[in-house]
Amino acid sequence: MRFSSVLAIVCCVGPLLASTAAEETPGVQTNVQTTEEAKAVGQAHEAEKTERTVNLAAIVAFLRPTDSVLEVGNMKMVWREFQPMMKAIVGGKPQEFTASPDFEKHLRGRFQALAMRGLFLQEMNDSQLTLTEPERAQYEAVVIKNLKEQKKPSTLAQYQRTLSPGKSSIARLNYEDTLRLMKLSELQRQKVAVTDKEVDEYINFRKQFNKVYIDQNEHTGKLVAGLLEDKSLQTDEGFAQMARKCSEGVESDRGGELDYDFTREELAELNQLDAFNYQPGETTGVLETATCFRIMRVLRIVPPKKEGEPERLRVAQLLFGKIFPEDLGNREDIRQMLQVAKLRRFMESEALRLSQKYPVTCIFFPDGLWPQKQQSPSPSQNASEKSATKPVEKNKKK
Repeated sequence: MRFSSVLAIVCCVGPLLASTAAEETPGVQTNVQTTEEAKAVGQAHEAEKTERTVNLAAIVAFLRPTDSVLEVGNMKMVWREFQPMMKAIVGGKPQEFTASPDFEKHLRGRFQALAMRGLFLQEMNDSQLTLTEPERAQYEAVVIKNLKEQKKPSTLAQYQRTLSPGKSSIARLNYEDTLRLMKLSELQRQKVAVTDKEVDEYINFRKQFNKVYIDQNEHTGKLVAGLLEDKSLQTDEGFAQMARKCSEGVESDRGGELDYDFTREELAELNQLDAFNYQPGETTGVLETATCFRIMRVLRIVPPKKEGEPERLRVAQLLFGKIFPEDLGNREDIRQMLQVAKLRRFMESEALRLSQKYPVTCIFFPDGLWPQKQQSPSPSQNASEKSATKPVEKNKKK
Protein backbone atom coordinates (compact mmCIF):
# COMPACT_ATOMS: atom_id res chain seq x y z
CA MET A 1 0.00 0.00 0.00
CA ARG A 2 1.28 3.47 -0.81
CA PHE A 3 2.72 5.46 2.08
CA SER A 4 0.36 8.43 1.59
CA SER A 5 -2.65 6.09 1.81
CA VAL A 6 -1.34 4.63 5.04
CA LEU A 7 -0.90 8.01 6.68
CA ALA A 8 -4.21 9.30 5.39
CA ILE A 9 -6.06 6.49 7.10
CA VAL A 10 -4.05 5.74 10.21
CA CYS A 11 -2.60 9.10 11.15
CA CYS A 12 -5.86 10.74 10.06
CA VAL A 13 -4.05 13.75 8.65
CA GLY A 14 -4.63 13.41 4.91
CA PRO A 15 -1.48 13.06 2.80
CA LEU A 16 1.65 13.06 4.95
CA LEU A 17 2.81 16.48 3.84
CA ALA A 18 -0.60 18.16 3.98
CA SER A 19 -1.56 17.76 7.61
CA THR A 20 -4.37 20.27 7.37
CA ALA A 21 -6.38 18.32 4.77
CA ALA A 22 -9.91 17.65 6.06
CA GLU A 23 -11.54 14.24 5.96
CA GLU A 24 -15.13 14.25 4.73
CA THR A 25 -17.70 11.74 5.88
CA PRO A 26 -20.36 10.92 3.30
CA GLY A 27 -23.90 11.10 4.59
CA VAL A 28 -26.49 8.36 4.47
CA GLN A 29 -29.59 9.03 2.42
CA THR A 30 -32.98 8.31 3.92
CA ASN A 31 -35.48 6.38 1.84
CA VAL A 32 -38.92 7.96 1.66
CA GLN A 33 -42.13 6.55 0.26
CA THR A 34 -44.01 9.55 -1.11
CA THR A 35 -43.35 13.00 -2.51
CA GLU A 36 -45.04 14.61 0.50
CA GLU A 37 -42.92 12.61 2.92
CA ALA A 38 -39.79 13.50 0.99
CA LYS A 39 -40.72 17.18 1.11
CA ALA A 40 -41.38 17.07 4.85
CA VAL A 41 -38.12 15.23 5.55
CA GLY A 42 -36.20 17.69 3.41
CA GLN A 43 -37.71 20.73 5.12
CA ALA A 44 -36.99 19.32 8.58
CA HIS A 45 -33.43 18.48 7.57
CA GLU A 46 -32.80 21.97 6.20
CA ALA A 47 -34.24 23.58 9.33
CA GLU A 48 -32.03 21.40 11.52
CA LYS A 49 -28.94 22.26 9.45
CA THR A 50 -29.69 26.00 9.63
CA GLU A 51 -30.11 25.91 13.41
CA ARG A 52 -27.00 23.75 13.82
CA THR A 53 -24.70 25.96 11.72
CA VAL A 54 -25.85 29.04 13.62
CA ASN A 55 -24.98 27.30 16.91
CA LEU A 56 -21.57 26.21 15.62
CA ALA A 57 -20.76 29.73 14.46
CA ALA A 58 -21.84 31.09 17.84
CA ILE A 59 -19.51 28.70 19.66
CA VAL A 60 -16.61 29.84 17.49
CA ALA A 61 -17.31 33.46 18.35
CA PHE A 62 -17.06 32.94 22.11
CA LEU A 63 -14.17 30.48 22.44
CA ARG A 64 -11.05 31.53 24.34
CA PRO A 65 -7.56 30.33 23.30
CA THR A 66 -7.22 27.86 26.19
CA ASP A 67 -10.74 26.42 25.96
CA SER A 68 -10.84 22.69 25.24
CA VAL A 69 -12.45 21.85 21.90
CA LEU A 70 -11.67 18.12 21.74
CA GLU A 71 -10.85 15.54 24.42
CA VAL A 72 -9.84 11.96 23.68
CA GLY A 73 -9.17 9.88 26.79
CA ASN A 74 -6.47 11.77 28.65
CA MET A 75 -5.50 13.92 25.65
CA LYS A 76 -6.86 17.39 25.02
CA MET A 77 -6.84 19.91 22.17
CA VAL A 78 -7.49 23.58 22.89
CA TRP A 79 -8.95 26.25 20.67
CA ARG A 80 -5.56 27.89 20.06
CA GLU A 81 -4.31 24.66 18.48
CA PHE A 82 -7.40 24.18 16.34
CA GLN A 83 -7.73 27.78 15.11
CA PRO A 84 -5.29 27.39 12.18
CA MET A 85 -7.23 24.32 11.04
CA MET A 86 -10.50 26.24 11.31
CA LYS A 87 -9.06 28.98 9.12
CA ALA A 88 -8.09 26.35 6.54
CA ILE A 89 -11.67 25.04 6.60
CA VAL A 90 -13.47 28.37 6.22
CA GLY A 91 -10.99 29.94 3.80
CA GLY A 92 -11.08 33.68 3.14
CA LYS A 93 -14.80 34.17 3.83
CA PRO A 94 -15.47 32.83 7.34
CA GLN A 95 -18.86 34.48 7.87
CA GLU A 96 -20.17 33.28 4.52
CA PHE A 97 -18.85 29.73 4.96
CA THR A 98 -19.96 29.22 8.58
CA ALA A 99 -23.50 30.00 7.44
CA SER A 100 -23.38 27.38 4.68
CA PRO A 101 -24.64 23.77 4.97
CA ASP A 102 -21.11 22.51 4.21
CA PHE A 103 -19.64 24.04 7.35
CA GLU A 104 -20.82 21.32 9.72
CA LYS A 105 -19.74 18.55 7.34
CA HIS A 106 -16.19 19.90 7.02
CA LEU A 107 -15.91 20.66 10.73
CA ARG A 108 -17.17 17.23 11.76
CA GLY A 109 -14.83 15.53 9.30
CA ARG A 110 -11.83 17.37 10.67
CA PHE A 111 -12.67 16.55 14.30
CA GLN A 112 -13.32 12.90 13.41
CA ALA A 113 -9.84 12.70 11.87
CA LEU A 114 -8.23 14.33 14.90
CA ALA A 115 -10.15 12.10 17.31
CA MET A 116 -9.02 9.00 15.41
CA ARG A 117 -5.44 10.19 15.72
CA GLY A 118 -5.83 10.53 19.48
CA LEU A 119 -7.54 7.17 19.83
CA PHE A 120 -4.87 5.27 17.92
CA LEU A 121 -2.04 7.10 19.66
CA GLN A 122 -3.36 6.11 23.08
CA GLU A 123 -4.05 2.53 22.06
CA MET A 124 -0.59 2.29 20.54
CA ASN A 125 0.97 3.62 23.75
CA ASP A 126 -1.12 1.38 26.00
CA SER A 127 -0.18 -1.68 23.95
CA GLN A 128 3.48 -0.56 24.08
CA LEU A 129 3.94 -0.92 20.33
CA THR A 130 7.64 -0.60 19.53
CA LEU A 131 9.84 -0.63 16.44
CA THR A 132 12.74 -2.92 15.78
CA GLU A 133 15.74 -1.40 14.05
CA PRO A 134 14.96 -3.16 10.73
CA GLU A 135 11.36 -1.88 10.95
CA ARG A 136 12.56 1.65 11.66
CA ALA A 137 14.86 1.53 8.64
CA GLN A 138 12.06 0.11 6.49
CA TYR A 139 9.52 2.80 7.36
CA GLU A 140 12.06 5.60 7.20
CA ALA A 141 13.00 4.48 3.70
CA VAL A 142 9.33 4.75 2.74
CA VAL A 143 9.17 8.26 4.20
CA ILE A 144 12.25 9.34 2.22
CA LYS A 145 10.86 7.83 -0.98
CA ASN A 146 7.55 9.63 -0.49
CA LEU A 147 9.31 12.94 0.19
CA LYS A 148 11.18 12.64 -3.11
CA GLU A 149 7.92 12.02 -4.94
CA GLN A 150 6.05 14.89 -3.31
CA LYS A 151 9.06 17.26 -3.30
CA LYS A 152 7.81 19.37 -0.39
CA PRO A 153 9.46 19.33 2.06
CA SER A 154 12.31 17.90 0.07
CA THR A 155 14.48 16.26 2.74
CA LEU A 156 13.93 14.10 5.78
CA ALA A 157 15.41 16.78 8.05
CA GLN A 158 13.03 19.41 6.67
CA TYR A 159 10.09 17.08 7.17
CA GLN A 160 11.10 16.28 10.75
CA ARG A 161 11.13 20.01 11.53
CA THR A 162 7.43 20.17 10.61
CA LEU A 163 6.62 17.61 13.32
CA SER A 164 6.42 17.96 17.08
CA PRO A 165 9.89 18.10 18.67
CA GLY A 166 8.51 16.63 21.89
CA LYS A 167 5.58 14.44 22.85
CA SER A 168 2.87 13.77 20.27
CA SER A 169 -0.46 15.49 20.77
CA ILE A 170 -3.83 15.42 19.04
CA ALA A 171 -2.72 18.44 17.05
CA ARG A 172 0.77 17.29 16.11
CA LEU A 173 2.67 14.02 15.80
CA ASN A 174 6.34 13.55 16.50
CA TYR A 175 8.55 11.58 14.12
CA GLU A 176 8.79 8.47 16.29
CA ASP A 177 5.03 8.13 16.52
CA THR A 178 4.69 8.71 12.78
CA LEU A 179 6.83 5.62 12.18
CA ARG A 180 5.00 3.65 14.87
CA LEU A 181 1.67 4.51 13.28
CA MET A 182 3.00 3.22 9.99
CA LYS A 183 3.67 -0.09 11.71
CA LEU A 184 0.20 -0.06 13.26
CA SER A 185 -1.24 0.53 9.80
CA GLU A 186 0.66 -2.46 8.44
CA LEU A 187 -0.68 -4.65 11.23
CA GLN A 188 -4.23 -3.46 10.60
CA ARG A 189 -3.84 -3.85 6.84
CA GLN A 190 -3.13 -7.54 7.30
CA LYS A 191 -6.59 -7.90 8.82
CA VAL A 192 -8.37 -6.54 5.76
CA ALA A 193 -6.67 -8.32 2.86
CA VAL A 194 -8.54 -8.21 -0.44
CA THR A 195 -9.13 -11.60 -2.00
CA ASP A 196 -8.94 -12.47 -5.70
CA LYS A 197 -12.67 -13.15 -5.56
CA GLU A 198 -13.35 -9.59 -4.39
CA VAL A 199 -11.21 -8.19 -7.19
CA ASP A 200 -13.05 -10.36 -9.74
CA GLU A 201 -16.44 -9.30 -8.37
CA TYR A 202 -15.52 -5.63 -8.64
CA ILE A 203 -14.19 -6.01 -12.19
CA ASN A 204 -17.31 -7.90 -13.30
CA PHE A 205 -19.55 -5.31 -11.66
CA ARG A 206 -17.79 -2.40 -13.38
CA LYS A 207 -17.80 -4.27 -16.70
CA GLN A 208 -21.57 -4.52 -16.45
CA PHE A 209 -21.78 -0.77 -16.06
CA ASN A 210 -19.36 -0.24 -18.91
CA LYS A 211 -21.55 -2.40 -21.13
CA VAL A 212 -24.53 -0.21 -20.24
CA TYR A 213 -22.52 2.86 -21.25
CA ILE A 214 -21.36 1.27 -24.50
CA ASP A 215 -24.92 0.23 -25.34
CA GLN A 216 -26.09 3.75 -24.50
CA ASN A 217 -23.57 5.25 -26.92
CA GLU A 218 -24.62 2.86 -29.67
CA HIS A 219 -28.25 3.79 -29.08
CA THR A 220 -27.39 7.50 -29.24
CA GLY A 221 -25.54 6.98 -32.52
CA LYS A 222 -28.60 5.32 -34.05
CA LEU A 223 -30.87 8.16 -32.90
CA VAL A 224 -28.52 10.74 -34.35
CA ALA A 225 -28.35 8.84 -37.64
CA GLY A 226 -32.13 8.82 -37.70
CA LEU A 227 -32.17 12.62 -37.68
CA LEU A 228 -30.58 12.62 -41.13
CA GLU A 229 -33.83 11.28 -42.55
CA ASP A 230 -35.32 14.71 -41.92
CA LYS A 231 -34.88 16.61 -45.21
CA SER A 232 -35.01 19.94 -43.37
CA LEU A 233 -31.41 19.36 -42.28
CA GLN A 234 -30.41 20.11 -45.86
CA THR A 235 -31.38 23.77 -45.43
CA ASP A 236 -29.86 26.41 -43.15
CA GLU A 237 -33.22 27.26 -41.60
CA GLY A 238 -34.24 23.65 -41.03
CA PHE A 239 -30.84 22.78 -39.53
CA ALA A 240 -31.09 25.75 -37.15
CA GLN A 241 -34.56 24.68 -36.02
CA MET A 242 -33.36 21.13 -35.34
CA ALA A 243 -30.37 22.45 -33.38
CA ARG A 244 -32.62 24.58 -31.17
CA LYS A 245 -34.83 21.58 -30.52
CA CYS A 246 -32.37 18.73 -30.05
CA SER A 247 -28.69 19.67 -29.86
CA GLU A 248 -26.86 19.40 -26.54
CA GLY A 249 -24.32 22.07 -27.47
CA VAL A 250 -24.42 25.48 -25.79
CA GLU A 251 -24.55 27.05 -29.24
CA SER A 252 -27.94 25.44 -29.95
CA ASP A 253 -29.75 28.66 -29.06
CA ARG A 254 -27.96 30.22 -32.04
CA GLY A 255 -29.26 27.49 -34.30
CA GLY A 256 -26.11 25.45 -33.73
CA GLU A 257 -23.86 28.08 -35.32
CA LEU A 258 -20.39 27.99 -33.81
CA ASP A 259 -18.85 31.33 -32.93
CA TYR A 260 -15.57 30.57 -34.69
CA ASP A 261 -14.35 30.34 -38.26
CA PHE A 262 -12.49 27.05 -38.82
CA THR A 263 -9.93 26.03 -41.39
CA ARG A 264 -10.60 22.74 -43.11
CA GLU A 265 -7.63 21.23 -41.29
CA GLU A 266 -9.10 22.26 -37.93
CA LEU A 267 -12.45 20.73 -38.79
CA ALA A 268 -10.77 17.51 -39.90
CA GLU A 269 -8.83 17.33 -36.64
CA LEU A 270 -11.91 18.16 -34.55
CA ASN A 271 -13.90 15.35 -36.15
CA GLN A 272 -10.99 12.91 -36.39
CA LEU A 273 -11.13 12.81 -40.20
CA ASP A 274 -8.41 12.62 -42.81
CA ALA A 275 -9.94 15.64 -44.56
CA PHE A 276 -13.01 17.87 -44.33
CA ASN A 277 -14.17 18.48 -47.91
CA TYR A 278 -17.74 19.65 -47.40
CA GLN A 279 -18.85 22.80 -49.23
CA PRO A 280 -21.25 25.62 -48.26
CA GLY A 281 -24.83 24.38 -48.27
CA GLU A 282 -23.82 20.77 -47.52
CA THR A 283 -24.72 18.79 -44.41
CA THR A 284 -22.42 16.03 -43.22
CA GLY A 285 -23.39 12.55 -42.15
CA VAL A 286 -22.86 11.43 -38.57
CA LEU A 287 -19.35 12.39 -37.44
CA GLU A 288 -18.35 10.18 -34.53
CA THR A 289 -15.37 10.89 -32.30
CA ALA A 290 -14.20 9.40 -29.03
CA THR A 291 -16.31 11.90 -27.07
CA CYS A 292 -19.40 12.71 -29.12
CA PHE A 293 -21.56 12.47 -32.22
CA ARG A 294 -21.93 15.47 -34.54
CA ILE A 295 -23.82 16.44 -37.63
CA MET A 296 -22.37 19.60 -39.21
CA ARG A 297 -23.59 22.00 -41.86
CA VAL A 298 -21.29 24.35 -43.73
CA LEU A 299 -22.98 27.76 -43.78
CA ARG A 300 -20.48 29.86 -45.74
CA ILE A 301 -16.87 30.47 -46.67
CA VAL A 302 -15.06 33.23 -44.81
CA PRO A 303 -12.37 34.82 -47.05
CA PRO A 304 -8.85 35.04 -45.60
CA LYS A 305 -8.00 38.33 -43.91
CA LYS A 306 -4.42 38.26 -45.15
CA GLU A 307 -2.91 37.09 -48.39
CA GLY A 308 -1.60 33.57 -48.17
CA GLU A 309 -3.88 32.51 -45.33
CA PRO A 310 -6.28 29.58 -45.89
CA GLU A 311 -9.98 30.15 -46.30
CA ARG A 312 -12.15 29.45 -43.31
CA LEU A 313 -15.63 28.00 -42.88
CA ARG A 314 -18.50 29.10 -40.69
CA VAL A 315 -20.36 25.95 -39.59
CA ALA A 316 -23.31 24.89 -37.45
CA GLN A 317 -23.57 21.61 -35.59
CA LEU A 318 -25.88 19.19 -33.86
CA LEU A 319 -23.93 17.84 -30.88
CA PHE A 320 -24.64 14.76 -28.75
CA GLY A 321 -22.18 13.66 -26.08
CA LYS A 322 -21.07 10.16 -25.22
CA ILE A 323 -20.90 8.48 -21.83
CA PHE A 324 -17.36 7.44 -20.99
CA PRO A 325 -16.81 3.82 -19.89
CA GLU A 326 -14.58 3.49 -16.86
CA ASP A 327 -10.93 2.61 -17.33
CA LEU A 328 -10.61 -0.27 -14.87
CA GLY A 329 -6.81 -0.24 -14.73
CA ASN A 330 -4.85 -3.33 -13.73
CA ARG A 331 -5.70 -5.83 -11.03
CA GLU A 332 -3.14 -4.54 -8.55
CA ASP A 333 -4.48 -0.99 -8.81
CA ILE A 334 -7.99 -2.32 -8.22
CA ARG A 335 -6.81 -4.45 -5.30
CA GLN A 336 -5.13 -1.45 -3.68
CA MET A 337 -8.19 0.75 -4.18
CA LEU A 338 -10.43 -1.88 -2.57
CA GLN A 339 -7.98 -2.36 0.27
CA VAL A 340 -7.80 1.36 1.00
CA ALA A 341 -11.60 1.48 1.16
CA LYS A 342 -11.76 -1.61 3.41
CA LEU A 343 -9.00 -0.31 5.65
CA ARG A 344 -10.71 3.07 5.99
CA ARG A 345 -13.97 1.39 7.05
CA PHE A 346 -12.09 -0.92 9.40
CA MET A 347 -10.18 1.94 11.03
CA GLU A 348 -13.38 3.91 11.53
CA SER A 349 -14.95 0.85 13.13
CA GLU A 350 -11.88 0.51 15.34
CA ALA A 351 -12.16 4.18 16.29
CA LEU A 352 -15.77 3.68 17.36
CA ARG A 353 -14.70 0.69 19.45
CA LEU A 354 -11.81 2.56 21.03
CA SER A 355 -14.04 5.53 21.85
CA GLN A 356 -15.68 3.26 24.44
CA LYS A 357 -12.28 2.81 26.06
CA TYR A 358 -11.07 6.40 25.60
CA PRO A 359 -14.12 8.70 25.74
CA VAL A 360 -14.33 11.33 23.01
CA THR A 361 -15.99 14.70 23.61
CA CYS A 362 -16.10 17.71 21.30
CA ILE A 363 -17.53 21.08 22.21
CA PHE A 364 -18.98 21.53 18.71
CA PHE A 365 -20.73 18.15 18.66
CA PRO A 366 -22.02 17.36 22.17
CA ASP A 367 -24.12 14.47 20.81
CA GLY A 368 -20.99 12.73 19.49
CA LEU A 369 -18.70 12.96 16.49
CA TRP A 370 -20.00 9.80 14.82
CA PRO A 371 -23.72 9.68 14.06
CA GLN A 372 -25.37 6.30 14.50
CA LYS A 373 -24.01 4.12 11.72
CA GLN A 374 -26.32 2.50 9.21
CA GLN A 375 -25.54 -0.45 7.02
CA SER A 376 -23.21 0.52 4.22
CA PRO A 377 -24.79 0.48 0.75
CA SER A 378 -23.73 -2.18 -1.70
CA PRO A 379 -21.59 -1.26 -4.73
CA SER A 380 -24.68 -1.31 -6.93
CA GLN A 381 -26.39 1.17 -4.61
CA ASN A 382 -23.32 3.41 -4.59
CA ALA A 383 -22.91 3.53 -8.35
CA SER A 384 -24.47 6.46 -10.14
CA GLU A 385 -26.61 4.75 -12.71
CA LYS A 386 -27.32 6.57 -15.90
CA SER A 387 -30.44 6.29 -18.01
CA ALA A 388 -30.58 3.35 -20.38
CA THR A 389 -32.09 5.51 -23.10
CA LYS A 390 -30.84 8.89 -24.25
CA PRO A 391 -33.65 11.12 -25.61
CA VAL A 392 -32.83 13.32 -28.55
CA GLU A 393 -34.32 16.31 -26.75
CA LYS A 394 -32.31 19.25 -25.57
CA ASN A 395 -29.96 18.48 -22.67
CA LYS A 396 -27.26 21.08 -23.22
CA LYS A 397 -23.61 20.61 -22.43
CA LYS A 398 -22.53 23.58 -20.37
